[in-house]
Amino acid sequence: MGEISGCHRWRLQPTSIRYRLNGNITRWSPSSAAPERHNEGSVVGGARENGWRPMVGRHKGGASDGCIIRGLGLGFDGPLQVAMASSTALNLEDFQSVDLMTELLRRMKCSTKPDKRLILVGPPGSGKGTQSPIIKDEYCLCHLATGDMLRAAVAAKTPLGIKAKEAMDNGQLVSDDLVVGIIDEAINKPSCQKGFILDGFPRTVVQAEKLDEMLESRGVKVDKVLNFAIDDAILEERITGRWIHPSSGRSYHSKFAPPKVPGVDDVTGEPLIQRKDDTAAVLKSRLEAFHKQTEPVIDYYKKKNIVANLHAEKHPQDVTAEVQKVLS
Repeated sequence: MGEISGCHRWRLQPTSIRYRLNGNITRWSPSSAAPERHNEGSVVGGARENGWRPMVGRHKGGASDGCIIRGLGLGFDGPLQVAMASSTALNLEDFQSVDLMTELLRRMKCSTKPDKRLILVGPPGSGKGTQSPIIKDEYCLCHLATGDMLRAAVAAKTPLGIKAKEAMDNGQLVSDDLVVGIIDEAINKPSCQKGFILDGFPRTVVQAEKLDEMLESRGVKVDKVLNFAIDDAILEERITGRWIHPSSGRSYHSKFAPPKVPGVDDVTGEPLIQRKDDTAAVLKSRLEAFHKQTEPVIDYYKKKNIVANLHAEKHPQDVTAEVQKVLS
């Protein structure tokens, strides 16, 4: 096996990664969220003991972190190699050293996760927005919101996006076939390799049938429909107290899940907003539409025996526990 010019040799142990970067030894293990740095005098050496496998890579001061990245995929047939080979959502050469190890940890974790294709169903305020990012991170799925995908396709001027824009410009609804086509296009992304969470679609039985046809053509199917069941009377308090961080979609509630600082996102410190349709009057109209359109969809999937009813009135942590039990 040849060496990469300008890089130091380093080795990989099943329980730790150690490499030399700018005169330092960096040690990382899957049990730690980020690597630790140690000012040691030399690169790890010695015989191939304890299951060590040599990893080719040299990294001299001032060289790019790409040396580490190119070395990672060579001569190793464990989870890391699988993660490197199968997860191409991001170019690893764009990561700094510490971020690189965090990203590799994520990919190693994802490589062991089973594929899942999920649909979230529930009225506004039922907790889908709270649980969706948790499910996404835990099972390494992509989140597909049809509205966002349509806007992205239009902005990117994809063939389907151009057709969607024509329909919208003419005051027409975007056809079911077009929406399913955009979903089909979206799940080709590397971030959807382990599966997806579909939110906001299907809303009719016809849409559900078309979605099933598309997935069957790929040799896959919907694995589970998570039905966020909740009484309408509980939803008004939830909806009217809801606050959103626009860019990330993180949601808060003034009573049930308040931010650390009122009106401010916990992560970025940016201001939160309330949606214009988070009012009692709008909620009543939306619930009527939901029950009329979406409940038949739930019945459709019940016949396939893939619906899991969640007690969405419970505390979010309890709902998360239910989700994990259902998906385990």
